[in-house]
Amino acid sequence: MGENRVSGELRPLHVEQLRTVRTKLYAHLDPIFVRVAEAEEGLLLFEGDIAVREAGELVLEANAVPSNFLWSGGEIPFVMETAQTALVEAAMAHWEQHTNVRFRSPQSNETSFVVFRPSANGSNSEVGRRGGAQVVNVFNGADVGEVIHEIGHAVGLWHEHTRRDRDTHITIDPLNILFPNAIQFAIQQDGVLLGAYDFDSIMHYPADAYALDPSLPVITTIPAGIPIGQRNGLSAGDIAAVATLYP
Repeated sequence: MGENRVSGELRPLHVEQLRTVRTKLYAHLDPIFVRVAEAEEGLLLFEGDIAVREAGELVLEANAVPSNFLWSGGEIPFVMETAQTALVEAAMAHWEQHTNVRFRSPQSNETSFVVFRPSANGSNSEVGRRGGAQVVNVFNGADVGEVIHEIGHAVGLWHEHTRRDRDTHITIDPLNILFPNAIQFAIQQDGVLLGAYDFDSIMHYPADAYALDPSLPVITTIPAGIPIGQRNGLSAGDIAAVATLYP
């Protein structure tokens, strides 16, 4: 989205925020360099709202992470450090209603858990279980759908629009992307695709994401006119994908 439209998960980047880091992508034998943005508290962001760790492993398996980055038994321990408790609880309830993912308090001996924290600078999350206390930042102006999206990342889902088969389903207009946000639209080449391309996925960007001119689309579906970017809840495709990860 452009500056005229505020969304916690689609906060425009500024040129001075960009940097290149060495990280490990799944299926690559050696670490490679990727473009990320610097956010508050030293956070590095990839594809807008995906938090990554420098010199770590940015593990990608098409639109989901591999099994060793999933939560055991589909149970996600969490700690609430945001006052937006009702918002986060509503998003978690949606996940529990439609999938086998469950949320609970950490046990005394657990070291890996999610921490929901408030943020004035956008919503973001790491993808899958990363180890240790991993933060899901919740934008102060977020709605339930935005939090469902961020939990989707923590569960193990990547963005739908960066799948390696995306060019047969959408086109991207690079001339209408607000500089320097073109890095949000890079195709991810690795891994096996998880399910069919899902226009209705809550993990899909909207048509005007990071648009220089929001009256014109950055993303056009093939064929044109298919709605994308909904934040109402998990799609049937999302639910099926998560059922594959957490049967």
